[in-house]
Amino acid sequence: MPERDLVLTLDDGEPWSVGMLCPCQCGATIEMLIIPGAKPRWDFDLDAARRPTLRPSVWRNTGCKSHFWVRRGRIHWC
Repeated sequence: MPERDLVLTLDDGEPWSVGMLCPCQCGATIEMLIIPGAKPRWDFDLDAARRPTLRPSVWRNTGCKSHFWVRRGRIHWC
């Protein structure tokens, strides 16, 4: 997984999930499902400058327990 990047996974050309390394630098890979009907599920958008936004926040319930938002390509810690 590349540092400081989100990776969009496609299945048959359709967005499936978004992955990233935890921004706390613990080394964990985080995968968030963006397919309809998944639970939990995130919404993924790109703005005009191609900066990603995820909704809702990302809250790891294991490991480092990080809690943050991804808004317009930046991490905002809770």
